[in-house]
Amino acid sequence: DYKDTPDSWKDFFTGKAFCGAGQNFGINLSGGTKSQNYRVDWMNPWIFDRPIRFGLGGFYKTWEWEKYDEERTGGYWKLGKQLFHNKHLDASFTHRLENVTLDNFDDDVSPQLKGEEGTNLISRGIFNLTWDSRDSRFDPTEGLMASATQEFAGTIFGGDRDFWRNFLTVHWFHPLYKDKSGRPYVLALRGETGAADGMNGDHVPVYERMYAGGIGSIRGFGYNRVSPRDLYGDEIGGTLTTTGSAEFFVPIFDQLVRASAFYDIGNVWQNWDEWDSKASGDTWRQSTGLGLHVKTPLGPMPIRLYYSWILNKQEGDSEQKFQFTFGAFF
Repeated sequence: DYKDTPDSWKDFFTGKAFCGAGQNFGINLSGGTKSQNYRVDWMNPWIFDRPIRFGLGGFYKTWEWEKYDEERTGGYWKLGKQLFHNKHLDASFTHRLENVTLDNFDDDVSPQLKGEEGTNLISRGIFNLTWDSRDSRFDPTEGLMASATQEFAGTIFGGDRDFWRNFLTVHWFHPLYKDKSGRPYVLALRGETGAADGMNGDHVPVYERMYAGGIGSIRGFGYNRVSPRDLYGDEIGGTLTTTGSAEFFVPIFDQLVRASAFYDIGNVWQNWDEWDSKASGDTWRQSTGLGLHVKTPLGPMPIRLYYSWILNKQEGDSEQKFQFTFGAFF
């Protein structure tokens, strides 16, 4: 509760201040040798004397990709509400405004990729409908999460680029067996598909196209490194993607450590015609591997460690056998 100001420093440090109204405030700071991510978010679950969420946020992100650098600076506002008094069904609208800059291109980069150099203002509206009956956001053992998202950039929202994107995601968790201690052996299935296209004569910019690879996509491949390539061999993204996975979780120690075995499959295509075109040379990319999921005293978010093998490795693949993440389940 932003109105519950502290009466003393003791109130501030003991957590007795800024509490009681269900609002959320977060600061995220993360940095590495190739990427930086800084953001601030605030959300109020009750406005207009109704159970309607209102959120605000700002962010600054940078990436050093293989052939160029990308920088994003922007912010958003968001409205959301549960539908039909059902705690599992939620709808939201987000307006996001950001400046996207691509620069520091390599000398040998393709003309198609070089054409994306510069700064563009991207203004988009994002509509989302989600059903979520999982028993945990961070470490689910049963339930279903299905989400449909539609984005429109440009047109009535303004900005420099006109395109649309949509995504459909389904996660399903089912306990197949429980041991004498009540620990579940869980089967998890995930599927996601996405599509994009330009509007009003524009095309989808390379930094808004579809990519795959990494945790939450096809493990064993580098993050966003599964992509169509142009004649110069540069990764330029696609306008259609489909990925899926199957994972089986086994408890190892109490409720704190679980192991898993997984199989991932998917790909990205430049356009609809290539989706089932054998002439394109594309195949469904596949990987398999083992995982270790460890809860820590820091909270309910487990550390997830994966060791993967690409099953149909091709020349030019960016392979990362060991990958890890910390946070919510992808």
